[in-house]
Amino acid sequence: MNQRSWIFRAALVVAGVIVALSIFFTVVGLPYSGASVAEICSAVSSCVETTTYQNNFVPTSLAVVPLLAGVLVALGLVEKRPILSWVGTTLLLGFSFVGLFSIGLLYMPFAIILVGLLAANPVTSKTST
Repeated sequence: MNQRSWIFRAALVVAGVIVALSIFFTVVGLPYSGASVAEICSAVSSCVETTTYQNNFVPTSLAVVPLLAGVLVALGLVEKRPILSWVGTTLLLGFSFVGLFSIGLLYMPFAIILVGLLAANPVTSKTST
């Protein structure tokens, strides 16, 4: 029982972190750095190049997918419906794999941890009686 509750709490914490990250990325956004060069020429003087650097956050609507996955995992754990937890984890794994070189890379460790925790949780594993 003690091990089960530890695994259950750890899975809920991971799902909560996924939801919190997704809300942050949806509302505030991912960091973006950019630069632009403009050349201004006049008849009187020579041309002048102006370089502008930007560091800001760009909201990402794709973060809604892991948000829904995290909610599914948490709902499945709380309601003791393992299929919901596994569907949310599979959705998160698929999202992480498709977006591996972008936002998916941020979620991949959490997806892998969830697979391990759900497989070890007696409520969600196939070996429970």
